[in-house]
Amino acid sequence: MADILQVNTELPADFTSTAPSGLTDEEAASRKPNISHHRPDKSTAQILAENLFTPFNGLNVALAVCLARVGSCGTCCFWVSWCRTR
Repeated sequence: MADILQVNTELPADFTSTAPSGLTDEEAASRKPNISHHRPDKSTAQILAENLFTPFNGLNVALAVCLARVGSCGTCCFWVSWCRTR
């Protein structure tokens, strides 16, 4: 069992160690820069509008308006009224 757990850590006789050098200056200069000239399809205002004016948010606003009309504003802002009682 001890023979199985041993790992051979010796390197071959013809192994030569080379330090990683990366690109030369000429190779780096010949590469294209990583710049995208593609403009975004939507403006920030369009993205915000699409995320704010959703059916779920519309339902919440409609419910808040209904609760405000019947005079139950405490229910609309239950966290605020809950915090004031503490």
